[in-house]
Order: sequence, then structure tokens, then C-alpha cells
Amino acid sequence: MTNKEYNLINAFQYIKTFYREVAQMLEDIQELMDKEGWTSMGGSAVTADLSKSLDNPDIWIPYYLYKNFTNDEEGNYKKGILVFFDIENNKFPISIVYGNVNISDQKHDRWDIWRLWYNNKDKLKDLTGEIMPVKTEYNGKKIDGKLIAIPLTDISTKECLKEKVVDKLLNLE
Repeated sequence: MTNKEYNLINAFQYIKTFYREVAQMLEDIQELMDKEGWTSMGGSAVTADLSKSLDNPDIWIPYYLYKNFTNDEEGNYKKGILVFFDIENNKFPISIVYGNVNISDQKHDRWDIWRLWYNNKDKLKDLTGEIMPVKTEYNGKKIDGKLIAIPLTDISTKECLKEKVVDKLLNLE
């Protein structure tokens, strides 16, 4: 085996390992949220915006993941998580962004947390971990919420995940 082949095999193994670790993190979040009455929306789906085209290889693999949660008692008040790891495609640091969204009497869709992030990402780029009240509008729908952004590398264990992400997410009002 040549050095190039060895490096290529190692690169793909590393990517697979990384995605498995992020999947485990999202499963842990889902488990912790379920215990508090917040159920996952959209089943096990976590990716979007992927290309199947030869013309767009930069997005053959996901550069971000999402997960949304609902609680029947809360109406249109939802919580969600975004994980970003390809700074070239999204111009945002490798991070986990999480928060809530309130759309009052309008229908919620899976993109509301993403839209809040997208239209307010400059406020979050420093990854300070502080709660940022944010607003946006999409097709006449007013979206209010609060987002928090921290470096993905700050999450090392399930206990750390609970403390730095899930507990803060659950306490957002």
C-alpha cells in the first residue's frame, strides 16, 4: 500500500469515527430531552442540504446537523440543536448552537431554529456560551427565540453535554 492510499484510508476512517461520535452525542441529547418530556421531531433525520450532483461535490457530506424537540404542553414553543463542522461551507466556527423558538400562533417547521441562527450568526460567532435573544422573519412569519453557541470541542462526556447543553436548553424560557 502506498503512503497516499494509507492516508486516504485513515482520512475516511477518521471522518467515520467523528460522525459516529457526533451521532452518539445527538442520541445522548435526545435521551436526556426525552426524560424531561421533550420529544424529537422528524424521527432520526439530522441532515439536509446534501448534493447528489457531480457539479456540487462540496456538499456530498453534511456540513451541519440539526435536531428539533417539541413538548405538547408548550404549543409552538420548540427547542433545537444545530451542529456545525465545516467552516468552509457555512462560514461559522465548528460548534454546537442550541436554543428555543417561539412562533406564537403560526405553524412550526424544522427550519425555524436554523433560520434564527442564519439571520443572527454574526452575534454568535464568538461562541461565548451566553444566551442571545434573536429574531427573524421568513415569508411573513415572525420568529423569536434565544440561541447559545459553544465550541463543539467543549463537549467531552455525557455529563459535560448535560451540563453545558441540555440543562441550559431545558432552562431557556
